[in-house]
Amino acid sequence: MICQHRDAPWPIEDRCTAEATHYLRDAGGKRIGVWCEKHANEIAAEYREKLGWDWTMALIQEEDR
Repeated sequence: MICQHRDAPWPIEDRCTAEATHYLRDAGGKRIGVWCEKHANEIAAEYREKLGWDWTMALIQEEDR
């Protein structure tokens, strides 16, 4: 799996090409998507700071990749 992070919708070259290593989960435990560790951290921190959302990161297990 590849990280879902993109700086902009287009062009596709702006997409992160790192392997997705983490799920993000909302406060209810719903899986939001998959990202590399760097982008998962950034998203969780930004949403907590700006929106007060408590999203958590969960490591993607090897057998799920």
